[in-house]
Amino acid sequence: MYRTRLKSGDYLDYAVEYYRQNFKTFFGMTLFFHIPVTFLSFFLLDIGNFVDNFTEMMMTDNFEMGMQQLLLLYLGITLYGLYNTTIVHAVSLGTIKHTYEKLVNGVDYTAKQAISYGFKRLIWFVLYLIIVSFVTGFIYNIVSFVVALTFLSSFMDFGVINVIIGAQIALALIVAVVYFMIRLYFIPHAIAIERIDCFKALGLSWKITKGRISKIFWPLCFGVVFCAALPFVIRSLNNFLVFSDPLVNRILAALIMSISSVLHPILYIHTTQLYIYLKHETGMIDFMNKLGELVAGESDRITFGRDREVAG
Repeated sequence: MYRTRLKSGDYLDYAVEYYRQNFKTFFGMTLFFHIPVTFLSFFLLDIGNFVDNFTEMMMTDNFEMGMQQLLLLYLGITLYGLYNTTIVHAVSLGTIKHTYEKLVNGVDYTAKQAISYGFKRLIWFVLYLIIVSFVTGFIYNIVSFVVALTFLSSFMDFGVINVIIGAQIALALIVAVVYFMIRLYFIPHAIAIERIDCFKALGLSWKITKGRISKIFWPLCFGVVFCAALPFVIRSLNNFLVFSDPLVNRILAALIMSISSVLHPILYIHTTQLYIYLKHETGMIDFMNKLGELVAGESDRITFGRDREVAG
């Protein structure tokens, strides 16, 4: 698989197939975390009627009812926020580790082992998110300022040249953000797989992506768009399933949201396969030697395609 140049959609095909083959494990990883927490959070938020409920809460004469809705709303937000900063990342790291170990080393982690490993590496992942959020937020503010200034200048007769220059600066900053996001994208994978801190992981991510932006950009686009769109399509089913009882609708909406969360591992399977390809291309993995190591002791003569002899 990794010895030839794959097309952008190939990684996604392999990711979906790998997810299907290991569905039991990944379902187990989401069953006790993703599904119940997502269900409870969205049930409390009542996301389908969020705006209507919030408006009613602000306008109601019943103070106790308004406070009750407000408490449920903030409880849902708090629960979902804690979940997104802890468990969801542990599941992501566990998915990365499971995928890499099975594809590269032939080690099959159980759902419990993968989740446990993810929690052990969680602190470095969270620190990475804090650093990246700070940097990207800073750049985003600069881009927003330049874009706003560009549009403002068009109304204040700053001149066409200034508007064009401002637009070019804004575009350059956007390109820079995308560039740095790609160069730093594999920090979580390095944290989970190589068992290093986020600072060393930064250097590794920077190394394997050097000169390979075009090879990474489109596969990432395919994966991110697909993994974002598929749950959205599943969640849109709620628009076609409407019952007269508001409670039933609320339960159904939360249930659909929680079911869609089962698909969460696909994106990290997809990007882990891309990470493996980059390591192989940079010479950090020699799959012929790796295959030899995996079959050592099983046979004194193993054939790979063209009668290649591998000593056991």
